[in-house]
This record gives sequence, C-alpha cells and structure tokens, in this order.
Amino acid sequence: MTLLPIVARELRVASRRPSTYWSRLGAALIGLGLGVYVFIMAKELPRHERGLAVFASLTWVTFLSALLAGVRQTADTVSLEKREGTLGLLFLTDLRGLDVVLGKLAASSLRGIYGLVAVFPLLSLPLLLGGVTLRQFVVVTLILLNTLFFSLAVGMLLSTILKAANRTAAFTALAMVVAALGPPMVWGIWGAWRQSTPPIGIMSLSPGYALTVTVMRMMTPVPTTGFWISVGVAHGLAWVSLALASLLIPHVWKDRPATARGVRWRTRWLGWAYGDPARRMAFRESMLSVNPFYWLAARDRLKPAYPWLALTMIGALTFWALLYHADEWRDSGMDGVIPIVVHGLLKFWIGVVVVQRIAEDRRNGSLELILSTPLDTEAILRGQLRALWRQFGWPLVAALAADVFFCHDSLQDASEDRGFIILLYGVHMAVLFPDVLAIAFAGMWSAAKSRNASQAAASTLGRVLTVPWLLFISFAAVCSFLEMDRRRNLEISSRAYTLVWFGLSLAVDAAVIFWSARRLSRDFRTVATQRYTRSRGFFARVFGMGEGHKRAPA
Repeated sequence: MTLLPIVARELRVASRRPSTYWSRLGAALIGLGLGVYVFIMAKELPRHERGLAVFASLTWVTFLSALLAGVRQTADTVSLEKREGTLGLLFLTDLRGLDVVLGKLAASSLRGIYGLVAVFPLLSLPLLLGGVTLRQFVVVTLILLNTLFFSLAVGMLLSTILKAANRTAAFTALAMVVAALGPPMVWGIWGAWRQSTPPIGIMSLSPGYALTVTVMRMMTPVPTTGFWISVGVAHGLAWVSLALASLLIPHVWKDRPATARGVRWRTRWLGWAYGDPARRMAFRESMLSVNPFYWLAARDRLKPAYPWLALTMIGALTFWALLYHADEWRDSGMDGVIPIVVHGLLKFWIGVVVVQRIAEDRRNGSLELILSTPLDTEAILRGQLRALWRQFGWPLVAALAADVFFCHDSLQDASEDRGFIILLYGVHMAVLFPDVLAIAFAGMWSAAKSRNASQAAASTLGRVLTVPWLLFISFAAVCSFLEMDRRRNLEISSRAYTLVWFGLSLAVDAAVIFWSARRLSRDFRTVATQRYTRSRGFFARVFGMGEGHKRAPA
C-alpha cells in the first residue's frame, strides 16, 4: 500500500496545475522588481550597504508573505469540504486523519513553497555586493521556511475547526497577527508599566523575533538571546496544530443535534451581529428601500466596526511607540512604513470582501436566482458598491487623515529635501481611492466568473496592485542600464521615478475600471449563469491566479 496516498495523489494533481508554475514566476518577478527598486533608490549608498538594503527589503516582504500564506492557501481547505459535504466520504475508506491533513497540506502549500524557493536566488544576489554573509543567508532562508510551515499549519487547524470561508480566513489572519505582534506589545507594555527591562523571553515567543535579530546583527552587534526559542516555538506550534487537526478531522464532518446551550449562544450571537427583531426589521426596511442587494451584502450591522477595530489597534500601537520610543520609531523610518501597511491592509481587505458575496452566490447557485428577479445588473453592482462604502468609506478617509499626520511628523526631522517627502506622501495618498475603485470593479467581475472567492480575490489584487509595479520595474531597469552608459549622460532623479510610478498606477487603475465596468454591464448576466470548462485566462497564466475558465452554455 502506498504510504500517505492522499499526499501522493494531491501532489500529482497540484503538479499538473499551470498555476503552480505561474505562481513561482510571479513571485520571482515581484521579488526582482522590489530588489531593482530598492537598488535604484539606494544608489547613493556604498555597494555593501546597497546589498544589505536589498537583502533586508526582500527578506521582510517575503517574511510577511510567508506569515500570511495560511490565509491564502490552507484556511479554506477542510472547511470547503465540510460546506460541500464531501469530507465524510474520505473516511468511508481506511484513511486516517493524518493522511487527510497531510494531503490537504501538500496540495495547498505547493504554490507557497514554490514561490518561496523562487525568491531564494534573489536573496543570494546581495552576497555578491557584500554586507551579507553566507551564514546569514542560510539562517534567513531557514527562518522563512519555518514561518511558512507555521502559517500553513495554523491555517489547516482553523480550517478544520471552523466552517465559513470568511471566518476561517479572518481567524487565521488574526492568529498570525497576534503571534507576530502580541509578544512585542506585551514586552513593551511590561517595560513601560514596571519601568524596567522585561524578560527577553517574551519577545522570543514571536516568530518574527528570530528574523529581527538576524537582520539587526547585519547592521550592528546585538545579543542573540532567545533566537532559537523563537524558531523552536514557531516550529513546535506548527506540529501541534497539525496533530490537533489530525485528531479533530475524523469527527468534524459529523452532523450533531443542536444543544440547548448551543442554540442560546447562536441566538445571542445573531442578536449581537444583526440586532433584536425590531431593530433588524427597521434596518432591513431601510436598506431594502435603497437597494435589495445592498441589504444582502451589508446586512451584518457589525461589518463597519471591523475596519475601525483594526485601525484603532494600529493607532494605539503607534501612539504607544511615539510616547515611549519616539527616537527609535523615527530612526527606523516607521513614519513611512505604517501608512504603507495601513493602505495595503485596507486594499487587501476590500479585495477579499468585494468578491465574497458574489462569488459565494455564484458557487451555490443563488446568484442565478437573484438574476431571475426584476433586479437588474446595475442595481446589483450599485448595491455592492454601497455595501463597500458602508464598511470601508470612513476608515479610508481616516487613513488619509493619518497620512497627513505621518507626513507632518516626518517633516519634523527632515533636514533637507522636504519637498520630496511631501511628494512621496502626496502620491501615496492620491492613488488610494483610484486603487480601491479599481479593486471594487475588478473584484465584482472576477467574482462573477471565478470558481471561488480566493481565486477571484487573488486575481483582482494581482491586476490592480502588481501590474503597475511590473511596468515600473521594467522602466526602472531600462533607465538603470542607460545610466550605466556614460556616453548618454542620463540621470533620472528620485522625484521623476516617483512621478512615473504615480502615472503608471493611475493609468492601470483607469484601464482596469474601464475594462471591468464594460464587461460587467455587457456580460455580467451571461457569465454568472453559465457553467465552467477548463481554460486559462491571461492574468491566470501570468500571475498564477488559478487555471481560469471558459464557459459553455448550461
């Protein structure tokens, strides 16, 4: 008998998917683009410092991607089987829980491993520039692989416990954020409260502590206490998560009668999320009078509170850092990092939310029923846009206001080139709403024609957020080669590069909005009521966002 038959079968299936290979190419292109961009921006630094800057930038971006890999790849593996009622069929055979868990893990993690391995050659290039040793390169690669394993394992465990796709992804993301940022926050609060240095063991519980120590040692000598604790905790939690998932998975597919206690808690939760019957009725009537699909997409009255909660947590962390560690905060450049993180979080969140309602209704056939009513396509799209504004409108405005604060704070310590700082923040703020609008239109179109919400979200975010960078990288690479030719005497300033990126971003947003709006108005009803046949679309081939599909009439 074949050892771990599900693993062997899932690996064969995953190896035949074109997206497995295109995702590797996409990861390499993104890493190459980021490296070229940092290399050009740091052209005034010595060669070994440029290599260190490229290495650190690629390392932290790859670490963030590995930390969130479980949200993208394993958070909806077992839960999808539970929703479709097919998980129990696997246990009609002699398969064990470990076979199923490892099989699902192998199938869902192959793209993440390929993408991570594709970035490793780029991480080795700074070795040629100096500033990075072979030992540091090996240590960083091991930390990244360990972080990827930890994220995938936690996503698998939560997918086994939970059932709803959005809830599983949200709890996986929350678990990763708490694991990475929770120990540093506890360490800082401890030190501020007791006015003493807290135990370094608290910091070492974070999976990012080992990477932080490694990168910091490249710049200045720092103690490595707790390094192996950080690595061991993440690795141990990964194996514990897989063991718990293996024990739980043979039982989670079984239908159990609702207990009185469970009914009470569910009633309380529904009352909290949707309000009591009177409030629910008034809320429903007010939204239905505006747009029926608006009510369908936004009937959870707590949805607008979630972005505010995330922004409040980031704001509290920022306030605490400015209050107790202002010098370290400014020296590390966090005034420029936090706005990028907030904008990226909101864009990613909108890209996930905009596809959920339409993609889920498309998958279970509800969208076809909705389209059989007098509700036209324009009303559906308007309702989805209104639901997005209800949830994210004012948080986006608050993010712009926070950018103004960070820009002012950055200018306090800027001794020269204040105009360039204002330009950077202005461009960063100016592309927020065009990007969001492009994500909204592209997301609705991708949700109508994709197999599931994760594929639609990945395709949407890839088109809007990746294409401008690929175009800019191509432009920057050509310019850097021309600058090396001394006969041409070509020198392009950082302001010019910033304006070029701004123009490319707006151009891509305009193209995506125009193309998606045209396809939505013309073909939304057609693609939403047709079946799938295998094919590959352009963006699926380029960015590895799934196999794509061509439809035949139902």
